[in-house]
Amino acid sequence: MAIPDFQYSVAGTVSIGTTEDRDGLVTMNITKNTDFLGQVFTTAFPDWDDATNPLATGKLAPLTFAPDGATPPTTVAWTTFRTTTAPVGISTIWLKGHSPSPYLTDHYYPVAVNVGGVVRDFTSTGAGQVFAMAATGQTATGTMSFSTPNKTGTYFGGTVNLTVEGGAEANGVLPTGIGTISVSPSSFMLSKGDVHTVTISLGGGTLGPGEYPLTIRATGTNSDGQKVTRLVPIVLDIATAGTSNQYVDILGFAVFRIATMDSNAVYGYAISGTYADMNDPALRRGQVARLVPWD
Repeated sequence: MAIPDFQYSVAGTVSIGTTEDRDGLVTMNITKNTDFLGQVFTTAFPDWDDATNPLATGKLAPLTFAPDGATPPTTVAWTTFRTTTAPVGISTIWLKGHSPSPYLTDHYYPVAVNVGGVVRDFTSTGAGQVFAMAATGQTATGTMSFSTPNKTGTYFGGTVNLTVEGGAEANGVLPTGIGTISVSPSSFMLSKGDVHTVTISLGGGTLGPGEYPLTIRATGTNSDGQKVTRLVPIVLDIATAGTSNQYVDILGFAVFRIATMDSNAVYGYAISGTYADMNDPALRRGQVARLVPWD
C-alpha cells in the first residue's frame, strides 16, 4: 500500500489592495493518493519574524477556509480574505494542511501576499530542495538562485538579505544540535536582469538521522521603498535510506526474535506466522512461562 498522503496546489503569490474585500476569490486544490481516505483542515498563520506582517498586525483579517474539513480531491476557497489600511509590500503567510487520520499528517506552504500591487519583486529557485548528507556529523551544501523577473524599468533595485531558520512547524526555531550554517553571499544587490547564485552550507552537528525542515528567509526593500519578504522551505536530510513510499500493513500476532538493538532502534524478524489470536498455540514458544491460576 502507498503511505496515505495529500497535497495542496497553492499559488506562490496572491494579490490584494491595501483596503479590499476578496472573500471567496482565491481558491486552491487539494489532491491525494489512492490510500488517503481522511479529511484535511486548513489554517493560516503569519511569518514568525515579521512584526509588520499584516496578518500579525490585524491589517489582514484572520483567514478562513471552506470546506472546513475537506475530502480530497476538492477545491478549497479562502472564504475570508480582506485588508484594512494594510501597508504596501509583500509579506509571507503560511498555510497549514492538517489531517488527523488515517495518520497524523501536516503539510506547510508559504504564500507571499502582495498588498497594494508591488511590481518591484524578486523570485528564487530551490523551494523544497533537499540538502543531504550520508552520515551524521557531516556537512551538506547546495546552491540557490535569486533574480529580479522584471528586466525593464520595474526591476527590484535593492539589497536582498538571506538567513537560515527553522521550519514552519517549529516557528522558525532551528533544531537543537544543528551544526555550523553559512550562506555565501548572504547579502547582494538585485539590479536589472540580475541573477545571483548563493551557496548554502548546513552542518549536521549532533543531529541524528532524519529529515529536518528549514527555511531560507529572503528579505529586502526595493527602490520604491517597499518591503519584500519571501520564505523558501528546504530540507536537511541526514543519513536516511531511500524509500518507495510504500509499505505492508501486517495485522496480527507473531513470535519476534530480536537480532540487535541500540539506544534508538530495535532490529529483528518474525520466526512464526501471523495469527489473529495472541493465545494461539502456534505462538506458544514466544510466550513467557508463568503460573496460571485455577479453581
